[in-house]
Amino acid sequence: MRLRKILCASLTAPLVLAADIRGSLIFDSVLPGPEALSPSSKISLNHGARHAFVRQDGSFEISDVLEGEHVLTSDVPGYLVSPLLITVLSSSLHVQAHFPSRQALPPSSPSLPYPIQLHAIAREDYYHTAAGMNILGMLKNPMVLMMLFSAGMMYFLPKLMASVEMDPDMAREMAETRKKMHGMQNMDWAGSLSNMLAGSSPDESTSSTAVTAGGTTTPNKAGGPGGASSAAGSARRRKGK
Repeated sequence: MRLRKILCASLTAPLVLAADIRGSLIFDSVLPGPEALSPSSKISLNHGARHAFVRQDGSFEISDVLEGEHVLTSDVPGYLVSPLLITVLSSSLHVQAHFPSRQALPPSSPSLPYPIQLHAIAREDYYHTAAGMNILGMLKNPMVLMMLFSAGMMYFLPKLMASVEMDPDMAREMAETRKKMHGMQNMDWAGSLSNMLAGSSPDESTSSTAVTAGGTTTPNKAGGPGGASSAAGSARRRKGK
């Protein structure tokens, strides 16, 4: 009676499809031969959920893989191998390259060869050679540019000053400018700035003008309101004489 129930349950249970995944590592210029293959090399499905060790001839086999999509990765010490996406169908297997950032191709698209052929794309290199001196990289540094500019000014400025002093007019203007700048230290800033803008030296005194009765202007050297009366008095004394 129990045997009959087991047989009935097995007949009514859904059919679960499974397949064996076979393949091999291809020896080429990157992976030269079996002597370069580490004994710990293995092939994994779904990031370690299932795995199988690689034989000495490079072949491997993972049995009883359920229907669906599976990511196949290779763990070969010293070498890099591209991952694959295996789709187990009811009647066949579909193999394609696996790109996590892209959508997988449908199973109706062309498949890679089966049994699977894995190629090492490069050797793992954990050490990088230190870069040498780069003159162009040094010139891109702002501190180096400032140092070069300062050195250039130290070299060319004396030559420029010597060429200016050779011209008498330029030398005279430079001397007047130095004198004005020196006078600014003993005077108020407003007066010095106005004198420089007016083009006159600080030692020159401003002369005022007075308006006479006839409508003409005469310089007033006395600088006060009694200047006109003193001029008229001197004229009368000359007439009395």
